[in-house]
Amino acid sequence: MNFKRLKSFTLIEVLVAASILTVGLVSVAGTFSVGIKYSSNTKQEAMAAGIMQETMESALSAGYGGIDAGIGSRVRFSENSSSPFYNFETQTDVSYVDGNLNDVAVDSGLKKIKVSVFWNNSGTEKKKKRLH
Repeated sequence: MNFKRLKSFTLIEVLVAASILTVGLVSVAGTFSVGIKYSSNTKQEAMAAGIMQETMESALSAGYGGIDAGIGSRVRFSENSSSPFYNFETQTDVSYVDGNLNDVAVDSGLKKIKVSVFWNNSGTEKKKKRLH
């Protein structure tokens, strides 16, 4: 009898190939989890920027006389607990400044507005601020 040797993979070749495939799949899964985390952070940053813009426009629309100088208190942006903006807080600080934008104690005809937005991300407080 004439037996032909069958061409096939050895057990070691199969185990090495399975190990390489497993390492590759675990790496890809790790990349997806990091991407999802950064996507969530980016979404919250974009929401904070929108809140900041709206708060700044509201302050500017009040006019020079309608904006009192002082440190504002932190205010929840939305009181509706089902709103996606519920976890965001804003703080608007207004100070008098001179021509070089240095803080001064008396009204020199110029005011600086600083809007800060606060939110929690995975237990860590984040802050974004803008001056105008």
